[in-house]
Amino acid sequence: MVKVVVGLQWGDEGKGKLIDFLCRDMDIVARFQGGANAGHTVVWQGNEIAFHHIPSGIIHNHITGILGPGMVVDIPVLLDEIRYLKELGISVDGRLKIDWRTHVVRADHKEEDAKDKLVGTTKRGIGPAYRDKYGRKGLRIVDIFYPQYVDHLPKELLDHYIKYHDALSPYVCDTVQLLHDAINEGKSILAEGAQGTFLDVGFGTYPYVTASHTIAGGACIGLGISPKAITEVIGVFKAYTTRVGNGPLPTELEPELESSLRERGKEYGATTRRPRRCGWLDLYWLKFAVKLNGVDKLAITKLDVLTGLPEIKVAIGYKEELPFITDDAHPIYVSLKGWNTDIRGVKRYSELPLNAKRYLKFIEDTLEVPIKWISTGPERDAIILR
Repeated sequence: MVKVVVGLQWGDEGKGKLIDFLCRDMDIVARFQGGANAGHTVVWQGNEIAFHHIPSGIIHNHITGILGPGMVVDIPVLLDEIRYLKELGISVDGRLKIDWRTHVVRADHKEEDAKDKLVGTTKRGIGPAYRDKYGRKGLRIVDIFYPQYVDHLPKELLDHYIKYHDALSPYVCDTVQLLHDAINEGKSILAEGAQGTFLDVGFGTYPYVTASHTIAGGACIGLGISPKAITEVIGVFKAYTTRVGNGPLPTELEPELESSLRERGKEYGATTRRPRRCGWLDLYWLKFAVKLNGVDKLAITKLDVLTGLPEIKVAIGYKEELPFITDDAHPIYVSLKGWNTDIRGVKRYSELPLNAKRYLKFIEDTLEVPIKWISTGPERDAIILR
């Protein structure tokens, strides 16, 4: 059984918390794309942990975490992440697996990325690393272990990374074979995506996108598994819309309301701490994301942040018929009544105020997919399971 969790907006939807919740019934959690530009945040024993490489489910002692061949890994950052987790009492020894084929983010990649002015990237070298991968001049984990077979890279570059051989040795293996064995044995696998649908390099708001495939189909490419192995796709979205960096956000709020929502929702990037831009929920493009990913069930996060708003707007379409997202398009809004009852930490659907239920039903009816999980706060257990 393979479940795929994907973000349906521009990332930062709260996937980490849902993954943490689902991991209680999983054996393996596997990241299939991206690198240290990701930031899945989980609150664990009073500590707010931002996972950048390692699947967030690793905090569960029974979980095996996989860094799949579709990722790009910044080795020093990864090793720091491992050390940090161990300091918190979370040992990954024997449970963390890195695929031989995974590509490496090099220092020169980060230096190049730091000069980016157009997209507003995290400056973590992700784009240049993927470019070199597809340009057939990338450095893979396996090259560090078998440098004698590498003929496409300068020796001095290889020599620089060979020093990580011993530190990486306990974690490196063929994760594709491991996953296929697990599937054949009937184990439960959760494929974890980073970023979100509209940051997908092929289907996002190009060129303001990340450099990998963030959609559900990317799980097959990034892990080396068959589409037939995927049994369920879970789409995660925020009760409103946010994005970090440049690019269109047509439902972006006016400055005063945007600032208020940002503070209430603590909308700052988990990786860069940059303030996130905030907008109303865009059901028109969310419906496209549901279709693109083949979503079976939905999870909505940060519903509690909307408490206190007298009116909540939702975009259901656009006055212009354009095949792409642009700030020049004019959203068609529906206005729904808000609620004042504090719902933070609520764990039963029956305890939600009527207007919050109406907001959820409007979303479900529009997307034609059931909302199974409702997050009502940052705490691990602040979630409604319907």
